Amino acid sequence: MGFNLCAFILPALYGTLSKLWVANIDSSMVVTTDVYTYIGVVAEVLNEGLPRACWLIIGDRANRSISARYSLSFTLIIIQSILGLVMSIAFVGAARQFASGFVPIEVRAASLTYIRISAFSALSSAIETAVSTSTRALDKPDVPLIISTVKFLINIVLDLLIISKVHVGNFTPTVNMQAATQLACNMAAALFGLAYFCFVTFRTDRQRVMTHQYDPVRPSLACLKTLARPGALTFAESAIRNALYLWLVNGIVAMGSDYATA
Repeated sequence: MGFNLCAFILPALYGTLSKLWVANIDSSMVVTTDVYTYIGVVAEVLNEGLPRACWLIIGDRANRSISARYSLSFTLIIIQSILGLVMSIAFVGAARQFASGFVPIEVRAASLTYIRISAFSALSSAIETAVSTSTRALDKPDVPLIISTVKFLINIVLDLLIISKVHVGNFTPTVNMQAATQLACNMAAALFGLAYFCFVTFRTDRQRVMTHQYDPVRPSLACLKTLARPGALTFAESAIRNALYLWLVNGIVAMGSDYATA
């Protein structure tokens, strides 16, 4: 429980600090940072499909071998990474349309670069969520904690050095710099968590080889089908729920920048 609590608290703390630093750069652009949240909401539909099936499928210790559970986990990570990349490219291509729906008109033109940079947060989010949920289902909560800790520490250090009031150098920080550092840190943390998970898997495999209990870990289409059956239901529920939320947000954003005050 302590691992999971810390894993959720650290990103929330960083989210608050980043808005304060952006406000110091350009208070009118604080509403632009909400784009990252809205991209995350769309990505959440992807992240609440197959990953939510982890608890039922990958967490089934009674009926599945450890090799089968690892195979399901790596299948999930591969598929989510592909879907996250496709979604990110779609966000980049539709940056203007996305801005027209979720950025107040006052800062819409200035927000396009921020949107294109933040678009790839869908990819980092997909990798992070797949790794985090599958490793929790495998009773390895240390992996999500490592991801959150790495993300938090690198983000804080880079933001202090680049966009805070005490940043180094003579340049003037921009909101786009905040988006770039945030994306770089999210991606680094997700890949670091994935690398750590692969290391743990390799070490477990070596132990099973030595005890003559080895069954190879193989991502496969069969594993995808196993995850897809329950995942389709959670995907549909998330799509409906988040579509309603974004519809409400679109109406609020139409009020202009004043909505940020609320």
